[in-house]
Amino acid sequence: MGLAAALVAMCGWALRRGFDITDEGFHLLNYAYPAEYSSSFSSFHLLISQVLPAQQVSVVGYRAASLLMALFSASVFSWAFRRWSAARFGAALPVAWVWPLFIICSLVQYAVFPRTINYNTLNSLAIAIFGSAVLNYLAAPGRRALALLGLGGLVMGLDGFVKLSSSAAALGSGALVLVLSAPGGFGRPAARHSLLVLGAGALLAIGGFGLFVKPLPAWYHDFHHETEVLLSTSYNSGLLARYVRDAFPTIQTLLFPFGAVAAVAGAWVYYRGRGLNRLGQHLAVVAGVALVLGLEGYRTGLYKNTHFNGHRSASWPLGCLLVGAAMLVAARQRYVGPLWLRGNWRPWLVPLWLLVLPLAAAVGTGNNIFINVQLEEMYWLAALLVLYQSLPAPVQPLRAVRLALVALPALVLAEQTAYGLLWKPYLQVENMFQQQTPLTVGPPPHPTRLLVDAPSARYLQALRAALHRAGFRPGGPLLALYDAPGLVYAVGGVSPGNAWYFSGIDTRNSDALAKTHLDLGRAFLLVNEKPGAGLFASLAARGLHFPADYQLVHQAISPYSRSPYQWRSQQDTLQVYAPRPRAGSFRAPPTPVD
Repeated sequence: MGLAAALVAMCGWALRRGFDITDEGFHLLNYAYPAEYSSSFSSFHLLISQVLPAQQVSVVGYRAASLLMALFSASVFSWAFRRWSAARFGAALPVAWVWPLFIICSLVQYAVFPRTINYNTLNSLAIAIFGSAVLNYLAAPGRRALALLGLGGLVMGLDGFVKLSSSAAALGSGALVLVLSAPGGFGRPAARHSLLVLGAGALLAIGGFGLFVKPLPAWYHDFHHETEVLLSTSYNSGLLARYVRDAFPTIQTLLFPFGAVAAVAGAWVYYRGRGLNRLGQHLAVVAGVALVLGLEGYRTGLYKNTHFNGHRSASWPLGCLLVGAAMLVAARQRYVGPLWLRGNWRPWLVPLWLLVLPLAAAVGTGNNIFINVQLEEMYWLAALLVLYQSLPAPVQPLRAVRLALVALPALVLAEQTAYGLLWKPYLQVENMFQQQTPLTVGPPPHPTRLLVDAPSARYLQALRAALHRAGFRPGGPLLALYDAPGLVYAVGGVSPGNAWYFSGIDTRNSDALAKTHLDLGRAFLLVNEKPGAGLFASLAARGLHFPADYQLVHQAISPYSRSPYQWRSQQDTLQVYAPRPRAGSFRAPPTPVD
């Protein structure tokens, strides 16, 4: 409990610190100007803007909302899981175990993703509510459980407008669990009723979205168009093949060295008290712990496998699951008999679903899929607790078993969160302790005062001053080429058409220029990488010729290119271009380049 409370306090302390010019800036721009980006692939910003309008919510407010959502997700799933485990095993695990463990899992996102509320955190909240509704219904079917199941269907219906692939995968797998868990399958009234209620909730959400957020024909047109644009680029192409390739390093890590740990753990459980004296038993435990600690050092040192934004970090909860499975097989072999399903496979449906749910939640991402599954590791830890509760009575109370299956996962995930948040915050120039310089970011009338590191503060203040001298005013169009939506947000600009102009996919960037209603003739340009020929052609089609129609007014070295992530380090120099006055118009000449 104390470890979870410390992490929550740490996240609260960091709410006002740091500013990410990539993902966080992208989400903040979407909330600030939802109408400009209403045709985006995901409608997350349209939904969030209904509840948290940018005119009333600061950057800190959006970060606090994300933290509260994570805590709520962990709390509601902890409640439902304990209800299900009590029905399944006759007794629930102590709330002092389950709730803090799930809170720790829910905060891992701060080690690998931005802290502002985003489509991934919204997707996580929807899946947590839906998963809780399914477990609660399986624990105690009834009218109240059906009502909560309807709520689960409703949030998953809304989640379809946020991340359709994840929503469909989670909803479909959950519906399958409901059907297969009922003896007689779909032929039983309970199974049919649960599916009907789920479907009714989803349909209600779809209808409500169409009535209050965006007309469904317009949504379908924009979604279809955005899908075609994405498929015409290399972005998000061949996802299934990429996911398979992504899995190989994790599988290798599970085979060795985690396989060795699992073998030691299984042998210790099986042979404990059989021909091994007490000293030998303790030595086996010490060897196992030493091996685990050695793995941790190998991961963070020799292996250079980072805690932050590292797909190999997902191997840890999976490795603990492997250890738990080895202990269960060995303990059942010794005390009960071979662990065979023998036709009674239904009790294992839920733990199997819990194993699949993080992958279902991550499907559709363009990242390495094992980065995104870290947002949903709560379900893997729930499956681990199921393995623990399935152990025979002589094994459950053993201190080494509780250490391996409960304490160790909590410590590893807490360490990952603390390290990622404090020492390697997401795409920050300095660690969180260096974020001490005041900086105001965001568009009027309610910009946010944050604390950032000194190099970032100087960089952003100089950018704002140079733009102002050149004639730019907040609310004007500002085109960031490339991968710097946060720069646009920080100085109060509006990115035309799309919030993020990605490097290397000018097909999509050109589409954004074609659909914006902003006056591009007034647009200033932030250039950190040479634009592609396709973007030059799109600008020319709007009567703008780069660089002939622009004047360089500012140039600076970006401190963000030297962040510990070493992400897009080639974008080290930022050049700011002001549009030259057109014939018949007058504007004071821009200041020469700084």
